[in-house]
Amino acid sequence: MFQQYYKKDFQRYIPDWITTIIIFLAFACYLEWAIPYARPFKLSNPDIQHQFAEVQIVNDFGLYVLTFIIPLTIMCALIFTSKKDRYEQVHHLHMTLLAFTLNFVSVGAVTDFLKIWISRPRPDFLSRCLPKPDTPLDTYVTIEVCSTFTEATNWRLIDGMKSCPSGHSSLAMSGAIFLALWLTYEWKLTKTSSVHWWILSWGYVLVGACIGISRSIDYRHHLTDILFGFLLGGVGAFLSYKKYFPIETADNLPL
Repeated sequence: MFQQYYKKDFQRYIPDWITTIIIFLAFACYLEWAIPYARPFKLSNPDIQHQFAEVQIVNDFGLYVLTFIIPLTIMCALIFTSKKDRYEQVHHLHMTLLAFTLNFVSVGAVTDFLKIWISRPRPDFLSRCLPKPDTPLDTYVTIEVCSTFTEATNWRLIDGMKSCPSGHSSLAMSGAIFLALWLTYEWKLTKTSSVHWWILSWGYVLVGACIGISRSIDYRHHLTDILFGFLLGGVGAFLSYKKYFPIETADNLPL
């Protein structure tokens, strides 16, 4: 049975997996570490005068657990406890892994690409910069006025110029929306389905929203950065799901 699946299905999606791996490598090995455009700023700008939070509510490790590991674990558990035969389970698992992984790395790559070119200072930028005492307040200056700016790369300062869009928000919403869509169609929910099933299928979106809001509390992102991230993540999740799990009937629309 598995041989039959491998020949008919897996080989068909090898180009998709290669594309996903290439996007992941670009995301993890280049875009995450690329130096953004150094946009001029004013010391008098109140939007960038907040303190740097040494401890974040949701750090990078927590983000990946909440937005990738947990949703994927839920979907895999439901697949293997379903009443489908082994072939259908393996096929469903393959499509879920491919769609969800492509969704995650694509949203991450697009987010980082935009961060580099938009190069908006974070709300805590000045506490990363520590401007030199003689720096004018109401004149546009560049990162050369930062006492933390040296020829050696200061990652905290460089990361302070990557506020828009919020990566935590985009990845959180991409994982949460994808899980919600997956559960909606896995359980074949319709407008007449009991409300508790809708709460179960879409409730994790609240977790994604809380992750995004935490970035404002930590002063890592402006509100518009977070909203932009939510939009990117939601669109990415919908497109990735639609690619591998086509919506066939209007009765199943999650509306």
